[in-house]
Amino acid sequence: MAIYNQGHAAGASIIHPHAQIFSSNLVPNLMAQELSQCQQHFLNFGRSAFVDLVSHELKFSKRVIAENDYYVAFIQFAARFPFETWIVPKYQLSRFDKISHTQLSAVVPIMRQVIKKFGQTLQQPPLNFYIHSAPNSIEEVEYFRWHLEIVPRISTFGGFELGSNTIIDVMSPEIAAEYLNKIN
Repeated sequence: MAIYNQGHAAGASIIHPHAQIFSSNLVPNLMAQELSQCQQHFLNFGRSAFVDLVSHELKFSKRVIAENDYYVAFIQFAARFPFETWIVPKYQLSRFDKISHTQLSAVVPIMRQVIKKFGQTLQQPPLNFYIHSAPNSIEEVEYFRWHLEIVPRISTFGGFELGSNTIIDVMSPEIAAEYLNKIN
């Protein structure tokens, strides 16, 4: 798993922003759940949930905050945190380590654009981002697509979230996207 921490509120144990890569023979619960749900969607509908997700977000467009030929960045519909943003490839590839140089070069401007919007609208918030990629034990599969998730840390969990493990996002994704889109 590749992660990035910026700021104390984002859990950074080191003062400066930093990225880390972790390796484990265990698949994290969140990833296992994502993989399982994506596989079930594929079995039910014959196509990747990410095909449907990207198609819907581009057509609906109210949550899209950046786009190029290879990627779309949008505020996640069922966001766990205010301004939670996903950057999803428009092409099928389940493992990040298989990305081409061209695909890698195309994700950089999208990341810059999103982080610039966060910086200018949210006053340089602490943030985390992480890459969700299929585990190395899985070869290329049609049902899952690697993606980035970016979380500016502008809120904290209250008792309900901690006690129930049910997360409440206090801002609609459409309003969050509209707010960020005030910045070009």
